[in-house]
Amino acid sequence: MKIPSLLIWGRYDDLIVPEEGMDVFNNFGTPLNDKFYRILPNSSHEPYISDPELFKLEIMDFISKY
Repeated sequence: MKIPSLLIWGRYDDLIVPEEGMDVFNNFGTPLNDKFYRILPNSSHEPYISDPELFKLEIMDFISKY
């Protein structure tokens, strides 16, 4: 993938741990300046449920850049 990308992970995701998320991030073909990896510190596997406000802010920030 070579388009701007945002990966959001929950710190306490026990299905796909954040370290695996970082591996996905590192293997994206997107240029480093156009890809972002965010860990929500109080979330698990579904950060849009466990921390919807921070999740929304991360998405809005990403969208505002593009």
